[in-house]
Amino acid sequence: MSVVRTAYGPTLPQLLGARRWRVVRAIAIVIAVAAIAVIVVNRAGSSERTIVSDGPPAFNYAYLAPLRQIGASDVEERRGGVFVQSMTVRTLRLPRYRGDSGGTLPILADRLATKLAAERPGFTVIDEGRARINDNPGYYVGWEARLGARKLFGRDYMLVPGEQTSPRIGVRLQLLSTYAGGVASSADVGRAGKLKQALRSFRFGTERP
Repeated sequence: MSVVRTAYGPTLPQLLGARRWRVVRAIAIVIAVAAIAVIVVNRAGSSERTIVSDGPPAFNYAYLAPLRQIGASDVEERRGGVFVQSMTVRTLRLPRYRGDSGGTLPILADRLATKLAAERPGFTVIDEGRARINDNPGYYVGWEARLGARKLFGRDYMLVPGEQTSPRIGVRLQLLSTYAGGVASSADVGRAGKLKQALRSFRFGTERP
């Protein structure tokens, strides 16, 4: 017996009659197909790739599209052939020193800034200071320059392995981005957009967590 009062007419199941199960099944299939499509799209859009280098020093990091691998250890994004953002990894060799690397890295950073000023039109240091990426100590220099008619934002990190005492070898990570990379200043580079994943996932060694 229907629980709907006669005055309100037949219910939807009564109107559909024997066809109602076919309708329900069709709706269920449509929902299942849509759910599968959403899962596939999400997985395709968030597929993580990894770069592993035997060094020296050995290191690894992960990145997401639209970044793509360039060479053995770098990633870059271009749109229609136009540069958007990138991260490059280079070996950093420290001179012989005593104690903590914190006293040596600022000196190397000052030399790096001088070198960049000679290479990059409109180069200006915005800020600098100590850095730590996944328990690896370092030093960074944030800067701005010109890339043709566009503004270029840069952030260079000098990192050494945190588990070593007075390490003599580390890496220099150079992160570059334009407004198209989703940043508005050098402080955003590596903290917003796709470069954030690459920087924050960086580790010494070949093993991923």
